[in-house]
Amino acid sequence: MRKRLPVKLYCLCCLILCMNSSAQSQLSDSSLLNESLLKIIALHDEALGENIHLYNGPANTGYNHLSIGNPYFQDDIVQPGSVFYDGIIYRQVQMLYDLVLDNVVIVRYSNDSLSPEYRNSLRMDLIRDRVGWFTVAGHDFIRLDSDSNSINMKGGFYDRVFDGNIKVLIKRTKKYTEEVKGLELERRYDVVDYYYILKDGRYHNIKSKKSILQLLKVKKKELSTFARKNKLKFKRNREGYITGLSRYYDQLIK
Repeated sequence: MRKRLPVKLYCLCCLILCMNSSAQSQLSDSSLLNESLLKIIALHDEALGENIHLYNGPANTGYNHLSIGNPYFQDDIVQPGSVFYDGIIYRQVQMLYDLVLDNVVIVRYSNDSLSPEYRNSLRMDLIRDRVGWFTVAGHDFIRLDSDSNSINMKGGFYDRVFDGNIKVLIKRTKKYTEEVKGLELERRYDVVDYYYILKDGRYHNIKSKKSILQLLKVKKKELSTFARKNKLKFKRNREGYITGLSRYYDQLIK
């Protein structure tokens, strides 16, 4: 499998080739070429400033087929967020979260004077293993690795929607599907989410109303009453049901 060059290195290679071609026809002194390259590198590093370490991943080419929906968290709209990357916190980073590939995509615009949709942009995938956590659109995502405490739980980013004595995490994903309907090929992105509760040091996959009530059985009666009074329905709104019961359980055991 061919490895993609980091965007920074790729851009510099292109610049070297272009300037070298020009130098062959116009410059005889190689020192002038070296001086010009040093100036370009300095300008590039100055533009990225303190975030230069962040922009070192492979280029992101995006998706080029028309489909129903999009592959990203929430909408196909670049949003500002924060990311803990390689031991450093970066804030106000323009990003997207790709739910198909489980990648954080960062975007840098070339001209701040124009609105985002008209600016040239540089898109890169962060190296997943170097991302500790990131926040976007009011959601906190943490990276978890598979271990003995996470049976049947894939490594990757999880949305931590409740962080109390017990914790609720959601593995948000989207699946790309192609289906023939009549004479047309329908392409779409389907949401597929997985719910987990961290309790007593173990992650538990919540697949049904029964599974959460069994896990929190010491307060099962109170939780059932709470769900009924607040009209919480597992099938109708799994996230609301699981998060609501977990918050109430956390209050009961304090």
